[in-house]
Amino acid sequence: MKLSDWEDKGKVLSFVELQAVPQGLESDYNMALVELDKDGPKIICWSTDTLKVDDEVVVSESKGKYLCSPFADAAEKDSEPD
Repeated sequence: MKLSDWEDKGKVLSFVELQAVPQGLESDYNMALVELDKDGPKIICWSTDTLKVDDEVVVSESKGKYLCSPFADAAEKDSEPD
């Protein structure tokens, strides 16, 4: 294995809405299988949003968990004044 860097943007390949909050999570989360880049890895990430296949998402890491949010939402948050 070797350490690699990947883009933080990807595309949803599959999505599931969980019916119960997993132990260790504070609120409702859903799970998505996301492909990073065109040739990047596929990862499982958590989301509070309802996503669908082919949605573009931004992936971040928090406390050892990968989180994803819709790409448009992330762009809007970045453009908001502080």
